[in-house]
Amino acid sequence: VVGRHLTQCAYTLGPSYCSFGCSHCYLPPNANRAPLPSLEQMKAQIDANRRLLGHAGNLQITGGDVIDAYFRADRPDELIEVIRYAGESGVVPMLMTHGQKLLEHPDYLDRLVLEGGLRKPAIHVDVTQAGRPGFPKREVETERDLHPLRQQFVDLILESRRRTGVRFSAAHTVTVTGRNLHQVGEVIRWLTAEPSRLQAFRMISLQPEADVGRTRRENEAKA
Repeated sequence: VVGRHLTQCAYTLGPSYCSFGCSHCYLPPNANRAPLPSLEQMKAQIDANRRLLGHAGNLQITGGDVIDAYFRADRPDELIEVIRYAGESGVVPMLMTHGQKLLEHPDYLDRLVLEGGLRKPAIHVDVTQAGRPGFPKREVETERDLHPLRQQFVDLILESRRRTGVRFSAAHTVTVTGRNLHQVGEVIRWLTAEPSRLQAFRMISLQPEADVGRTRRENEAKA
């Protein structure tokens, strides 16, 4: 009843590859070897979710890092079609990503917005991540160390808005563990310190750690 009559959140799975090796990853050890679903399989997942979601219900396009997976398979145009199809089906797609490919290919964000109709990317940044160029995990001690990276995403989003003429915004997702629980306030203070940051990030999602998949406990050595 709730899913049919209220705006709720569902998700698709399948594109499991991710170029990062984060310490609190929920993916299984063989995730990077899983084949990328076909376009028809992704559309079938969207259709199944749409039958249970109300009109304009939220649909997360997730897996591993979805953009990573499609770039690795040399099928980035297909992801644009997945986003477009979701929107035309009557749901609101949110594309979940660590965002590195968007920093490296800002024109792809423009295409997702203009051709795919994307209005809600979700960018994941926190101290548990490993594999980010320029921010090696062994040198990232606190969430404050990642504020320059967060600013890169603010600039990316606002520049894309200027280029495309589309007023979209992103969510910022953060894994919360025993290591950074006391730093959540620092992230919020950074986000609210400048109006431009709130123009880019209109939502912050604090996600508690889950000891599943490839999760490594906080007392283990840093990657």
